Amino acid sequence: DYLWVGGEYTLVNGKSQQSLTRFGPDDTGLPPTVLPAAEAMSNGTIQVKFRTVYDTDDSLLTYRVYRNGSSTPMWTGTASSMWWVRPQVTVVDAAVTPGTNYTYRVTASDGPNTSNLSPVASARAVSAVDNYASRVISDSPELYWRYDGTNGPWVLDSAGATTSGLNGLAQNGVTYDAAGAIAGDSSATGVFNGSTSYIWNDQL
Repeated sequence: DYLWVGGEYTLVNGKSQQSLTRFGPDDTGLPPTVLPAAEAMSNGTIQVKFRTVYDTDDSLLTYRVYRNGSSTPMWTGTASSMWWVRPQVTVVDAAVTPGTNYTYRVTASDGPNTSNLSPVASARAVSAVDNYASRVISDSPELYWRYDGTNGPWVLDSAGATTSGLNGLAQNGVTYDAAGAIAGDSSATGVFNGSTSYIWNDQL
């Protein structure tokens, strides 16, 4: 019923454990709470985005997105992550009315355990327009960093619906949400010295 492991280590799952430990069959820990973002896109949709969370017991988790406080998820899907690779999940909500506010919350489940509900992410839907961002999204890009997020170092991928999105991480002085070359679009600013200051993705 148990897996015994011996080795030259001092920590197991972030807790002090030296040289010898055992792993049992029970999975009792909750997955971490998801931190979502919601963005109204100029193609008339709202994108709900979140980085996959790292669960020490399970790499494949089931995520559920809830809209406007409903107890029934509007989307359910699975995505995989390790501590060194955490892709972005993007859920596209096309059933929205321009000028209306929508709220979203997300959970992660490993089967027997479900995380706490995420903080609320909200966005006000806008009317569809034929602009640069809409045309990029319509071409189904693999990656689209607009540099318009507000989730700290997390650079949102706006390419579209995915469970393995290539989100970016801004490091050491690089910031974003500054004025861009195209009206309505943002840009990244900072040192960008090529060695310690950069934006990167953990899957590339």
